[in-house]
Amino acid sequence: MSNPNSPKEDDKVNALIEKCSPILKKLTFSSFMGYCGGLTAKKVGRGMAIVIGIAFFGLQGLAYNGFINVDWKKVQDSAVSVVDTNNDGTIDADDLKTYWSKLKRILSSNLPDASGFSLGFFYGLTH
Repeated sequence: MSNPNSPKEDDKVNALIEKCSPILKKLTFSSFMGYCGGLTAKKVGRGMAIVIGIAFFGLQGLAYNGFINVDWKKVQDSAVSVVDTNNDGTIDADDLKTYWSKLKRILSSNLPDASGFSLGFFYGLTH
């Protein structure tokens, strides 16, 4: 009688592990932490987008019905001034690079492989 806990030769998971073994050898603790961080950032970002969207719908509905007046240009200028790191009046790639640099410095502090963290983070963010 065979042991039900022993891996079978034709097990699809074992075949997949064998197929992916070159990639698995390159995985590091830092890349795994980056992947988990990327997944978390993606989920938190989606949650924030939902909250901001609901707030926009509510404000726009109130404005449309005449209950309030929203100066969206003033809101935009205020938001840009808070997020714009180089004070050029726009949110652009340079601002995103600054925020990424700060975030990476914080999240990869004391990790053995910061480059592995970055790759894992972006993989988690995009998958």
